[in-house]
Formats: sequence, C-alpha cells, structure tokens
Amino acid sequence: MPGESKEGNMQHSIVIGGHNTYDEWGLVPISRPYVCQPEVKTNYIDVPGGNGMLDYSTVLTGNVCYGLRKGSWEFWLRPGETWASVFSSILSELHGKETRVILMDDPEYFYTGRVMVNEWKSEEKNSKIVLDYRLDPYKYAIHSTKEMDWLWNDLFDNVIYYGRFDVEGSMERNLINPSKEELIPTFLCSSEMTLQVGDRKHLLFAGENKNGAIILKPGDNRMTFVGNGRVLVDYSMGKKL
Repeated sequence: MPGESKEGNMQHSIVIGGHNTYDEWGLVPISRPYVCQPEVKTNYIDVPGGNGMLDYSTVLTGNVCYGLRKGSWEFWLRPGETWASVFSSILSELHGKETRVILMDDPEYFYTGRVMVNEWKSEEKNSKIVLDYRLDPYKYAIHSTKEMDWLWNDLFDNVIYYGRFDVEGSMERNLINPSKEELIPTFLCSSEMTLQVGDRKHLLFAGENKNGAIILKPGDNRMTFVGNGRVLVDYSMGKKL
C-alpha cells in the first residue's frame, strides 16, 4: 500500500453523515477526493430542413437546471484496521442513507444526497473500498449568520450582515443577503415584537420564528423591528455550484 502521512491524509478525508473517513475508519483516499460537476439539463429540438437545433433548455425556468452529481471515491484501508469491523460499520452508518457530505479540502461547504458502498476488496496486504455518491447539484455554506460576528455601521444606513442586536422601541435594519438565491431567515427573539417589511407587518413571538412570507432577496432587505428585546437573525450564507 502506498506510504502515507497521517496529517496529509486527514486534510483530504471526507466527513459523511458526521463520520470522518480517516479518523473513524482509517480510510486513505487513493487520490484527492472531489465531487463531480452536476449534469446540465438540456432540451434541444431538431427542426427538419433547418440548420442546427432549437435550444429550449431554459424556456420553462429562465435559468440553467442541473441534475445530480454522480461519482465514486476509492480508499485503501489503513494498516492495523480490522476490515470486517470497518466494513460492517460503514454499511450500518452510510449505505444508501440520505446524508450530508463535507470535503475536508473544502470545509466551508456541504453537499446532500446518498452514499452507497459499491465494492470492497480484501487482499492479503491491502483492503480497498469504493463508495458511490449521488448528490444534489448545489453545495451549501455550512455557517449561518448566528455563528458569525456582527458587521454593521449605524452611520451608513444600519447595514447589517449578520448576528444579533437589541431593539428598544423601534429599529430599522438592512439585512444583506450575499447569495444569489432568496433565503428565509429565522428570528430568535427574547420577547414578542412586530416586524414590518414594506407594507406588511409580521408578529414575532418570543422564541424561534420562521415565516415563509418573510423572504430575503439577494442584496438589500430593509425592515423595521418594533418592541423591546434581543433579536438573533439566522440564515444560511447561500449555495453555489
């Protein structure tokens, strides 16, 4: 089996459903793990007697649509590990289950989908395992705004990127959505208060509030909080290919 450095392989490991492939099972990637690009969904219509083809790929949605990310990861089993025990554990914890995948080479994002055991070969000196994956086309930011430090400046339109703040009477904030997708935020309030977005008012109860009618569009989202208490704004930092 190829020589390895523990430090070098740990950084190329994968966390699948909370299980680190190197730390927990001693799986050493044969090559640097990556997730394949998603299939592009296309719709071409051939017109008899005409040149080329008509492209209707974006007619329905206006945007490019994608299929699943499909591929495999190959690993050697680290010397000293008991292959039967590792094999049984991987089958029990991962095989065919919907899960979250994080590449340790890209630790700020995660993928969702299913991971399956494709093949396990146990030889005299080496054991090899192949895991297949079928993952959604986008990867998602791991961190949400509640885990980040504040970034605001009251001198410049109360710009607020993330974090928490105290409301005393009435306070206007501009929640910035840095992604290209619409997001639905969660508001954790210490007491009941009212949130006004445009011409609409929403009641926020003490505790966790998530309302599908309160949407953060990409860019600026100005809103006014009325009441007294602390508010924590929680929303993902978006998704990307």
